[in-house]
Amino acid sequence: MTSTLSLWRGWIERPVRAAADIAGEAAGDHGLTLADLRAPTRRRAISRPRQAAMAALRAETRPDGTPRYSFAWIARFLGVKNHAAVIHGVRAHHARSAPKADRSAS
Repeated sequence: MTSTLSLWRGWIERPVRAAADIAGEAAGDHGLTLADLRAPTRRRAISRPRQAAMAALRAETRPDGTPRYSFAWIARFLGVKNHAAVIHGVRAHHARSAPKADRSAS
């Protein structure tokens, strides 16, 4: 738990989730382990859950609303090539997760 001082609400207690816990949950949702996500493979069965973990890590925020983990830090943590791969992974995950637009209206 971390304590943060808010000018309006006083001291706020927020639980801090470790990056390994966040990525481990994403891996567990797909039947994988954290070691599987860190493996240097580009197989879809591993890369898609890795992208979900990237998005989950990037969505974790500080009390002021800024992301807790940078793209470069996530890249080092998951062992991917560089921060650009993380940016692509987060965008690809959000594109897959977004509801499909109704194309029959056009």
